[in-house]
Formats: sequence, C-alpha cells, structure tokens
Amino acid sequence: MRSIKIAMLALGLVAGANAKQWSVSNSPQTPGQFSTITAALTSGSVGAGDTLLLHPTPTSYGNISITKRITLIGAGFNTQRTAPQIATVGQITLVSNTNSAGSKFYGMRLSQIITSGPSMNDITIEDCRIDNNILSSANPFNWTVRNCVFTATSNYNIDLQQSTPNAGSMLVSHCLFANTFSGSYSTLIVRNCLFVQGVFSNVQNATFENCIFRSTGFAVSGLSNCTFNNCISGSTVLPIAGNNGANNVAPAAVIMVNAPGNSVNLAHDYHLTAASPGYTSGTDGQQLGLFGGNSTFSMAGEPLNSAIIRNFNITNSVVPVNGTLHIDATVTKPLGIN
Repeated sequence: MRSIKIAMLALGLVAGANAKQWSVSNSPQTPGQFSTITAALTSGSVGAGDTLLLHPTPTSYGNISITKRITLIGAGFNTQRTAPQIATVGQITLVSNTNSAGSKFYGMRLSQIITSGPSMNDITIEDCRIDNNILSSANPFNWTVRNCVFTATSNYNIDLQQSTPNAGSMLVSHCLFANTFSGSYSTLIVRNCLFVQGVFSNVQNATFENCIFRSTGFAVSGLSNCTFNNCISGSTVLPIAGNNGANNVAPAAVIMVNAPGNSVNLAHDYHLTAASPGYTSGTDGQQLGLFGGNSTFSMAGEPLNSAIIRNFNITNSVVPVNGTLHIDATVTKPLGIN
C-alpha cells in the first residue's frame, strides 16, 4: 500500500475576486507547484492576494521576504495528524515601501517576523508558533495576532521599536507568551493572554483584559496609562500605580490542569481548573487566560480557515487503465473549533 501525506485542504479562503491558491513543497517526494516560497513570491503568475499552501516537511522553507500582499497557510505547528510534520519558516521580512501590507500568516512554525519603515498596515498572524519574536520599527496599524505561542525567553516576544511613539494599533488575543513585550501605542488591546514570565518595557496606552501574569516573580512594570480589567497576577496588585482598571482578581497562583513550572510547553494543558482563582472572572464570566472569551485557541495550532486531512491513503497500489483509484481519508475541522 502506498501512503500519501497531504498538508490540508483549504476551504473558502478568498482574498479577492481573482485570488488563486498555489501549493508549495520543498519535498521531492510530494512536489507542489513551487518548490520554495521565494520562487512562488517572485513568480509573475502569483498575484497580490493569492494564497500559498505550505506542505509540511522535515525541511525548513528558510528566510523569506514579502513584497506583495500574500497569504501563507501551514497545517499547524503541533498538529494532531498521521505522520504529523509541520511547515517551518525562518525569518519573515515584511519589506517596507512595497505592497506587502495586508499579508496573512496561519498555522506554521516560524522564527521571526520583522518589518521596518514608517508604517505597515493590516497584518494578520494566527495559529503560529514564533520561536524568536515579532520585531518592528514600523508603526503597525491594524495588526491582529491571535492564537499564537511565543517560546523565546531571552528577549521580548513582541518588540515594537516604532518610528513614531504612541502610534499604531494592534489586537493581541489568546496568545501564550514565554516572555513579554515592549512598545507604546495609540491603541493596543491584549485579551485572554497568558504570560508565564518576564517584564514589560515602555508599554503605554494598552488595555489588558482577562489576562494572566502567572509567575509569582512576575514584575508588571514599565507600563503607564494602561488599563487592567479582570486580570490576575501571581504577586502584584492590579492596576499598578500610573495605570487604571477594575474587577481584577487579588494576587494568587492560578491552578491549571497540567502546566507545572513557569514555562511554555506544547504538551502542557493551560486550562484553569474549576478550583482556580479566576475560573469565572472574565469580563464575560468565563475563565481568564487562553480558554476564556469564546476561545478558539488550541495547542495544535491548526489554521481555523482550513479543513485538516488527518489521514490519506491509497488502498490499491496498482490501478489498471480506466480502473478505479481507492482512497481512504479522514478529514476533520481543525482543533479549536467546537
């Protein structure tokens, strides 16, 4: 019997009336329409608004530069499939003064997303594992970072060295942070996130809702003019001086299903137990952290805009002329969607 491993089936992802989808695979055993992301991005056939479906393989697709509006979709950074390989990318550079604004990234493991220049608009990063950070010296307007896992402990997970202080807008929702972030905004909203360690630096004008600052040694510092609503810290009374907010839980250690220590581990379960402080303390009466707020977060990191092929096998290895090819496949919705 011959087995074919397929990344996923993307359904209904249409960025524009003429948008197309293209397959990319760097595996000779399972070739795509392009063998590298760079080849696809520089192809005259791939237009602005098109989607690149990244085949999961053992080999990284390497560093890439984005100069056109594009959507990249992997199969999840910890996906629960037969032979669960993932799509891995190195550093993604959003090139300023190009048409890369509006690009979207889903369901992959990557090292870093960086950008420079005066501004960068309308970037979406969802269901991704980020091993280094998001580093931007541009003013990020209308960015969405959702359902992501940040694993680096040696630097800020989101480091915004903006060209204009107090400019930009970003929504960060249902993300797991090994460390914290730096940057000042006119609008920064952080909802249902879990910070396991670290400190903030020069964060201004942010609103934190339903967040957990877990470590008892966690110092919520370097913030001003921020709002904390319905949050909990392991050791610090919220809001701290120079900030405001309401309905925060008294400092206490939260109790999770299976998450010992203050670390990010893809095998851990960060749900709060019913006995935990903050279990029903969200602005919506749901639990604080990753799994409140009608969460679609999953440690599988599977893209929510795609069906996932769990298993795909050809059951007859020899097919006669005009014969029938028999396929045994299991296709489900991604983990995180109820």
